[in-house]
Amino acid sequence: YDSFYPNGKKVVTQEILNKLTPLGIAVWYMDDGCYSYYDDISKISTDGFTYEEVILIRQWFKDKYDLDWHINKKLKKDNLNFRYGIFLNKSNSKKFIELIAPYIHKSMEYKIGLDFEKSIIFKKDFWSLIVSLRLLYLNNRLFKESCKMMGN
Repeated sequence: YDSFYPNGKKVVTQEILNKLTPLGIAVWYMDDGCYSYYDDISKISTDGFTYEEVILIRQWFKDKYDLDWHINKKLKKDNLNFRYGIFLNKSNSKKFIELIAPYIHKSMEYKIGLDFEKSIIFKKDFWSLIVSLRLLYLNNRLFKESCKMMGN
């Protein structure tokens, strides 16, 4: 506890990162990570860490596992400060998932791209779904307009 919260605030240090195993990374990811079925990328919410700590995390992953995390900078709700998340591109995401997959609980497999239903919707049928929704919208609009013209 004292290593993670030396002054009552959570911190990340090289010492803490060096204690992480693939199991520990998997637990962290199951808690704060997500997977995008749209573009096959993995993300970890590191919003509670400083920019310097996020840089340290990114460098640790690069040195230890040759994973290139990218930093996503977003404005906090107060519109004054920034928060920083990290994400992997498709190829690095695949490497990352291979590292943590043996430790992912069955109920969390959707976080590593193993949710078949989401995969179908976002990969194979994504554009046909968009086209179908657009046609449904247009048909509904035309129906409403024809009802108005008929006085209904």
